[in-house]
Amino acid sequence: MSAMLRSSLPYLLILTLVACAPKPRPPLPHFYDRLEEPLDTLDASSVAGKKIVIDPGHGGVFRGAIGLEGLDEADVNLGVALYLWGLLEEAGAEVHLTRKVDRDFVEGDTLALRQDLEARVAIADRIAPDVFMSLHHNADFAGDRTFNEIQIYHKISDDGPSLDIARIVARHLRGNIGETKTRVLPGNYYVLRNSKMPSVLCEPSYISNPHVESKLKLSDKQRLEAEVYFLALVDYFARGVPAIDSLGPEGLITTAMPRIEVVFDKEAVIDLASVTIYLDDGRLQPSKLGPNRFAAFPDEPLRGGRHTVRAAGRAVGGNSTREAMAVFEVDLEPHVMSLRSLPDAGRPSFPQKIAALVLDEHAHPVKDGTSVEFRWEGGHHQAETLKGEASLFIGREAPFGVTGITALCGDISDQVEIRTSSADSYVSGFVFDAGNAPLEGATVTAVGSRVSAVTDRHGFFVLTADGTPGLFDVSKSGYRKAVTAADNDSFPLVRLVRFYSALGTGLTVTVDPQGGGGETGWVGPTGITASDLNLQVAERVATLLRSAGVEARLTRDTDHEVGGAERVITCESNHSALLISIAHQPGDLKRLVIDHFPGSRGGTLLSGYIADEMQDVVAYDSNIGETAEYIIQQTSCPAVKVSFPTGSTAVHEVALSETFNVWTRAYPVHLAILRFLGVDKASTFAVSGRVTSGGKHFGGAVITIDGSLEVLRGLLGRQEIRHRTLRQYHRYRKPGAPTIKVTDSLIP
Repeated sequence: MSAMLRSSLPYLLILTLVACAPKPRPPLPHFYDRLEEPLDTLDASSVAGKKIVIDPGHGGVFRGAIGLEGLDEADVNLGVALYLWGLLEEAGAEVHLTRKVDRDFVEGDTLALRQDLEARVAIADRIAPDVFMSLHHNADFAGDRTFNEIQIYHKISDDGPSLDIARIVARHLRGNIGETKTRVLPGNYYVLRNSKMPSVLCEPSYISNPHVESKLKLSDKQRLEAEVYFLALVDYFARGVPAIDSLGPEGLITTAMPRIEVVFDKEAVIDLASVTIYLDDGRLQPSKLGPNRFAAFPDEPLRGGRHTVRAAGRAVGGNSTREAMAVFEVDLEPHVMSLRSLPDAGRPSFPQKIAALVLDEHAHPVKDGTSVEFRWEGGHHQAETLKGEASLFIGREAPFGVTGITALCGDISDQVEIRTSSADSYVSGFVFDAGNAPLEGATVTAVGSRVSAVTDRHGFFVLTADGTPGLFDVSKSGYRKAVTAADNDSFPLVRLVRFYSALGTGLTVTVDPQGGGGETGWVGPTGITASDLNLQVAERVATLLRSAGVEARLTRDTDHEVGGAERVITCESNHSALLISIAHQPGDLKRLVIDHFPGSRGGTLLSGYIADEMQDVVAYDSNIGETAEYIIQQTSCPAVKVSFPTGSTAVHEVALSETFNVWTRAYPVHLAILRFLGVDKASTFAVSGRVTSGGKHFGGAVITIDGSLEVLRGLLGRQEIRHRTLRQYHRYRKPGAPTIKVTDSLIP
């Protein structure tokens, strides 16, 4: 069933609450009645010698769904798998089951579901089968005993053989068990996304439906289901499963215009129109060199360094190959080098950057890691290129006072004269983090001036100046601003400290504004849509997270329609720590709904944090519930959906879209995310003071700490952010309310 990857225990309660459940729909004709495609005339030779892994879902402590009469999904899955095992072995296939008895892989630990799933995938990986098939039976999340449909999931990243198998399985199930409602869906379940082979997860019926349960408790109906899977696998392999014999180039090459060639096995007849060749992220146009041989060339000379080529194709009979991948590295000789100093004329006690730009014959940067040697009288320094540039710093690698630098790379060289100036025309220095790692992208600004500079990947900056500035502001999103000084004898060496030291580096959160395009959701009296409000709040949540040093990605950033699978892929490709889905729906203005996936410990924890912050910051009450919506169900990280109330009048609608009101809905979500990511009271600091306007107390102001971190009037930190005055912000809110800048001197 679909809940298998996190926990199916919540379904037990749902399925026992039957007093108010609707009456079952009339039984379907011929439902689980008979096999419409007889086996006695079937040519099953196509599966002979094929390796197939069957995964009976759940087992042991993980029972899966339980029907109203007590039928256990784990037992049904195993029963079907054992019948299928026998049918395939009799036909000559090499069949492996992840379990043959009622067992789990974690010695009965109910909290170790992921380890159980890891063990199943590990079994399949060792065998390297042609097909991995995970067998389940579903349950309706809402407790609707009348609901039933066929759901077959294919690996979300594989629109080739995994999708082929899923479609064939769905077609045979529809034709043989009597259910017409059928869906083939991209799936991101653990056993699918982590498998290396074509994989499907099958949910042929809903065990929560009493009519289904009455059938599946019979062994002959379990056998019938197994026979349908057997038919589907025979059908799949009978169509021919083409393979790619070779794909190249691979390894190190010395040309920028290589021929990309793919050769398919001789058994298959490949449809030219189906052949896809991708070079890095771009699709190439293939040409046919022979019956099963195709080639393509880059559209322009390739840059030096690593490149990836992927290829696939489909047999005329219909089945697709697995996608093949090859990696090669373009390594061209350095052709030209340009050496320059930043700034052109250095002050005697301030660093200069000597940058060597190395290009190949096509004027592209040479591959990363190309060695460049810098020499000066009495010394030398070795550096490697990144995006074609290698660097040396006078005052760090080379001493002050050198008069010239020569750079050598292969057979080419260049040199630059080191000039100095007594004029106070610039200031240069370095910016690091607390661990002494260079900080790229920090902004250095001369106090009292608009002159600023941004640090490079070495943390280096050059700031033009009219005379020697006394003070510099150094800031970067997620870091506390530093104020530093420079004089004629020493250059700035600045270290920035993160606002929240408890936050790890490289954390990403995906924020999902529901709707978009034609999916408007709720539409208010004046035409404002839920999808518009969702995007406004999501953008503000993302901005707040970035101000705290957390990378935030949106599943959509404009009013366009985005499919559920695409949203899941966005989340997965960013390796997100969590996903927040933002929605708006009619309801009580002071009550919102927070939903997480059933049994998700991370989702439960995050939902509680959001409810707590919503109550404390904006006095919203929250209903915490569960949902099996696709994006919440399919993400591998904890996922939560927050549904804000819209009210029912035009006044409410206009207020919802005001910038400040968007901010106040986003801010508590932001605080809850920080708590979930590990920020606690010990790792925060407080800002105190009084905000007034015209001599009167001003509630609901936004305070910006060091031009980056935003808070509401009051305090900064998990335990210390308690803004009771925000509840009356409508009373104090005025057009053009000020944004208060708090300087570092106010921070203890």
